[in-house]
Amino acid sequence: YPTFAGRRGHPVLISSSLAPAILNWKGEGGLRVLLQEQEACGRELAVADEGILLDMDTPEDYRILQDRRIREDLPSEAECHALMASIQGLPQPVTDHCRAVSAVARRLAAALNAAGLSFDTELAATAALLHDVARTQQDHARAGAKLLEAHGFPRLAPLVADHMDLAVEEETPLDEAQIVFLADKLAAGDRQVDLEERFDRKMAKYGQDPDLAARIVRRRANARRVRDKVQAATGRSLEAILDETRTDEEKSP
Repeated sequence: YPTFAGRRGHPVLISSSLAPAILNWKGEGGLRVLLQEQEACGRELAVADEGILLDMDTPEDYRILQDRRIREDLPSEAECHALMASIQGLPQPVTDHCRAVSAVARRLAAALNAAGLSFDTELAATAALLHDVARTQQDHARAGAKLLEAHGFPRLAPLVADHMDLAVEEETPLDEAQIVFLADKLAAGDRQVDLEERFDRKMAKYGQDPDLAARIVRRRANARRVRDKVQAATGRSLEAILDETRTDEEKSP
């Protein structure tokens, strides 16, 4: 049985070993009752597709499915939660960090769009929300990309794969992958942080290792390039962009 948010949906995968029982069934209730009698053999599989719970019995059902069809290449908020909680079992601090990064990515994309550019805000925010979906695994960026591809969201995969270390050239136009990369560098835990402060802390913690120090230097340089592009495109400082787009609740102590 596929499950979403703890609820069983359809279609049910039925073993061929039940074929004789199905063909010889004489009771009331049809297949539903037969399967209930086989409950001891049943297994559940959590999936990141709330479509397993949807029907198309009414005009309202049809409208919901039409709306889903428009953005079927991106998971809904509920599907993101299922990926992080039901399927991956992420610790709460990782989930909180992902939400913080997503909020920053959304603000950056919104500011760029307000300046006349054309960015897919939902793509950037969703990729940022799922950037650490495989955080408990080795090489979690690549593992996360493979997970998203396996669950039917290949459009998100390259953004998640590159969120840790993205080569950025000054002449390369801004895109959603760069937004996600920068947003990840502007959040520590569930807090928004200053870019330079974050890398200073990384260097203080890992700088004694030459290989790690080189990675930190490279990522800082790439993050600065993205920051400079955002500031040039919007005509505002990164700090001003992020502060102006915060809600009153977020600004309150």
